[in-house]
Amino acid sequence: MKDLKAMFDTMDQGLAYMRLIHDKAGDVVDFEIVRANRAHSEFIGVPNEEILHRPASTLSPPLSKELVELNLNVGITGKSVIFETKDLLFGRYFRISSYQPEPGFVAMLMDDITNERDMEHKVLYERMLFETTLLSVAEGVISTDEVGIVQFINEAAEHLIGWEAEEAIGRPLSEIFHLVPTDRRKRTPDLAQLVLSKRESLSLGDQATLVARDGVERYISDHASPIIGKDGELYGMVIVFRDATEDRTKVQEMRTLSISDPLTSLYNRRHFDRIKEEINNEPYQPLTLVLADVNGLKLTNDAFGHDAGDELLKKVAAVMKRTCRENDIIFRVGGDEFVLLLPQTDAEHAETILNRINNALKKEKVQNLLISVAFGSAQHNTEEGFETTFKTAEDRMYRNKLKENVTYKRQMIVSILDQLYEKEESIEEHSKLVSSYAKDLAMQTQLSSEEVELIEKAALFHDLGKIAINKNILRLKTSQLTQVQTLELRRHPEIGYNILRSLDEYAPLAEAVLYHHERFDGNGYPRGLKGEEIPLYARIIAVANAWANLTDPNSTADQVPKSVAVASLKGMKGTVLDPDLVDCFLKKAFTSR
Repeated sequence: MKDLKAMFDTMDQGLAYMRLIHDKAGDVVDFEIVRANRAHSEFIGVPNEEILHRPASTLSPPLSKELVELNLNVGITGKSVIFETKDLLFGRYFRISSYQPEPGFVAMLMDDITNERDMEHKVLYERMLFETTLLSVAEGVISTDEVGIVQFINEAAEHLIGWEAEEAIGRPLSEIFHLVPTDRRKRTPDLAQLVLSKRESLSLGDQATLVARDGVERYISDHASPIIGKDGELYGMVIVFRDATEDRTKVQEMRTLSISDPLTSLYNRRHFDRIKEEINNEPYQPLTLVLADVNGLKLTNDAFGHDAGDELLKKVAAVMKRTCRENDIIFRVGGDEFVLLLPQTDAEHAETILNRINNALKKEKVQNLLISVAFGSAQHNTEEGFETTFKTAEDRMYRNKLKENVTYKRQMIVSILDQLYEKEESIEEHSKLVSSYAKDLAMQTQLSSEEVELIEKAALFHDLGKIAINKNILRLKTSQLTQVQTLELRRHPEIGYNILRSLDEYAPLAEAVLYHHERFDGNGYPRGLKGEEIPLYARIIAVANAWANLTDPNSTADQVPKSVAVASLKGMKGTVLDPDLVDCFLKKAFTSR
């Protein structure tokens, strides 16, 4: 402690040690300075002899009101304070820190920060001493002598290291401040030896973890500095540290987020771009690269919404994680694209892994639809380079996708139609009626047999988009729909269009489905097309759909007698429907029935 006393007497920070003064009721009313160093006298411009052992309220010139109130508050509450103030008389700025070293006393440190930038070599020492002393309540503080024997430890440090001050003082720092390297392959750092031998400040940062006496490990934020007098003599060292576990955890979480796909929790494209620079290293070879593309993602989004699409991606990711090995690395690099890096894997073993993934995928469904993924793989040749390997795997994946995708999408569309019929039974009968009426009308318009067949199929699919519409809305009659429900229902042509156009062979059907609710007078939806701007296929389906709505007993529209239905259909000529097609339908198709 003698060394510490010498240090404080010679330090460049002002130090005042104050005793609290109580009234008869025991309340703190004032304080007196019982000890102050040279710097304190210089800072306040008054010799210490004139202020020692005198109540602060009687000093002349008086201390600032702010300084008195803050120090009294420290004495009353025991809470440390740090603030900056300006001496108006000398025009100098000070950083003031007050804390309670023991009941009934307040210690105040003053740091002249006026020329801080011009005196960095000097302020560095003062600042470290300032922080290690004044942040003792919030941060752990340990000081040692010149050979690393503990001389002082505060309460925060006691909590963090698990040693009480009485036990710790007199022991080597390395015994009570137990550090283990973050990388366990490295040697444990000897903090005291490093700081005292080099006489330089040191921060271990994330290189080490503090292990408390009870075995609890904590990440710490630390700073250790030698205590060197003005004469160059080494008095010891001081360590300021705090529990940084929460901060480090947040940093790790942020790093994880930066390299992870938030939907699937797989690695993302950014991490893939980093890893691919390392794959020529020995631990990866032989390496097989696999590209995977989920079939029907857009179709799933269009038919069932993006939540279903997200579920599809998450199920694919889950299957990959479950079936791949621990050292395999899986990335989601795009909307429906995945990459697998299979270290220590040749082509034969890669094929086994892909078969395992495919078998697992066959057991999964989304919206009662089977899951299909196209794969392409290539064994990495370090001499040819990664891009060549990637291109080979990508080409194989696209070839497989071309073979699989058409069949899969055709199956999906049929499955979606079946689910729509299960969702609302009346739609099946209605769709078949519309298809039949549309076929009859198409045959009367001298279209080719191929076109008649297309119109018949398009009419069967005309309500396909209702798969994404709430079933409660589908069960309401047109007159019962609210404005919001009407807008929702009117989405179905576009939804059906998006589903059908995913398959090239259904592209002609898709356009007919999209425009079958357009009106001849231009007041329809979704585009407001007018007259012959509306494709012929769509105009034909519109007539068939209108007649089915008027006559179908399962229709959601208001039912009318057939004679009234004929009059109603005629009333739609030139407004809702193509007048020529209405005449053709009523003259030929209806009368033939």
